[in-house]
Amino acid sequence: IQSGPLKATAIRATYTTHRASKNQSDGSINEFRVVTTIPFNIL
Repeated sequence: IQSGPLKATAIRATYTTHRASKNQSDGSINEFRVVTTIPFNIL
């Protein structure tokens, strides 16, 4: 976005894969994240 109230907004997408071994209790993970950063002034 080049102008307007959202002109400094950032959008980022990431994909992460973790393959657990048989000794890990948390298991395997496939994760897709969309992170949006919208700056704003408090005062």
